[in-house]
Amino acid sequence: KLEELGVVWNVFENQWEEMFALLVQFQQREGTCNVPRDHKEDGKNLGHWLGDQRTSKKKETLAEKYQKQLEELGVVWNVSENKWEEMFAL
Repeated sequence: KLEELGVVWNVFENQWEEMFALLVQFQQREGTCNVPRDHKEDGKNLGHWLGDQRTSKKKETLAEKYQKQLEELGVVWNVSENKWEEMFAL
């Protein structure tokens, strides 16, 4: 019954899914997951959130299911390394 009223039991997971949906929206519009650090999407700080996901991955604290979702969408974990490879390929 509480679920029908909109009670969210896992607030962190719900917030993560909301931010991921904003990342999907950004990716579909821009064609990339490389969100500028200070970019806001629908008033939410998507750039900082994605930076936090990269930090969690680096520290090995990002849940595997989240890591997989981000990778399937096309998130690049090491942005500076990826930029270098793109420039080198030119």
